[in-house]
Amino acid sequence: MNMVIQFGAMAKPLHEQLDLRPNAVKGFQAQVDAVALLYIRGILTDSEKHRAYDRIAKKLGKFLSGEPLTRGSGLKRLRAVGTL
Repeated sequence: MNMVIQFGAMAKPLHEQLDLRPNAVKGFQAQVDAVALLYIRGILTDSEKHRAYDRIAKKLGKFLSGEPLTRGSGLKRLRAVGTL
């Protein structure tokens, strides 16, 4: 199953996109917001922003599937779509 999640300053919050309680993905939302801020401030390049969003999407996919969140593994079922 594939799903598209939009990340970025103009995207809806993750809890709205995923139809979850806000606290369920609070940490992920903070990470997405931090990447957007760093990109807007010119600290991250476009490719760095996309890599960061891809990493967040993989971790979020593991979280949503109930798998333990470990470093270096991820799911291919989520695709990050930046809106900046």
